[in-house]
Amino acid sequence: MKFGKEFVSQMVPEWQEAYMNYSSLKSILKEMSKIKRKNKSEAPTASTPKGSLKKRLTLYRSFSGLNKKQKGPSNKNEDEVILVRSEQGLASKGMYQTMFLKPSEDGAEIDLEFFKKLDIEFNKVNAFYKKMVKEVVHEADELSEQMNFLIAFRIKVDKAGFENFDSNEISSSTSFMHHEDDAKHGKPLSCSVFFSF
Repeated sequence: MKFGKEFVSQMVPEWQEAYMNYSSLKSILKEMSKIKRKNKSEAPTASTPKGSLKKRLTLYRSFSGLNKKQKGPSNKNEDEVILVRSEQGLASKGMYQTMFLKPSEDGAEIDLEFFKKLDIEFNKVNAFYKKMVKEVVHEADELSEQMNFLIAFRIKVDKAGFENFDSNEISSSTSFMHHEDDAKHGKPLSCSVFFSF
């Protein structure tokens, strides 16, 4: 199965708007590939003996260990083509933007278009992720509060000794909700008990 089909089949339906637009990005990549193939076919090939010798020497040096890997930061910066940075400011909302340090001459427009689209898709997914994390953290805080309340209630009950309470101290109200429709459909009855001290 192709990745695109697998990707669509694994999507959570209620989160579908938050997924990246894979088909759009793939179509831009195909266009980039066509442009690069076209430019490659138009470029002169190294069919001369001198060109093939240079290629053989380069391969030999690569695999023989004769190339020294330079450990300076200057080469690293020269090889970088893109820079991804987080936008700062109130309006940015933690958005990311890709900048070209050395745009290629051939097909530079399509490269820029791809990375703009990629930024949009990445920021969309990232914003959705942050929203979901915020909701989960909020829900966890609420559950933690409820647990703290239940623990405090349990401690209060254990200290006082439940058997020492008389009927005047505890007023309990029990409410049963029973509907004809629920009984017909086999739904369970619900019961609520409220204690006040």
